[in-house]
Amino acid sequence: MFAFRSDTASAIGSSCCSTSAMSNCSGLDGAAGINIGSRTPSEIAWSILAAIVAAKNGVKMPDQVMVSSAKEAASMAAQSAVCGV
Repeated sequence: MFAFRSDTASAIGSSCCSTSAMSNCSGLDGAAGINIGSRTPSEIAWSILAAIVAAKNGVKMPDQVMVSSAKEAASMAAQSAVCGV
């Protein structure tokens, strides 16, 4: 088990929440990874790692393969099924 000293935690918190640090996060996606049907923690890790490698190498992934887009599409499909639309 790991524990942070309170001064270390506050220093980390202040640097992570600064305006300059937040501007560096503009390219982050809310739901991470590539939609490969991941279920287990190790599968999710591979999905995230694949997205990181693609970003590092400058590969633009289509929105359809990103987890965030897939979750949004699934949510919309579920809503339309319930509403009968």
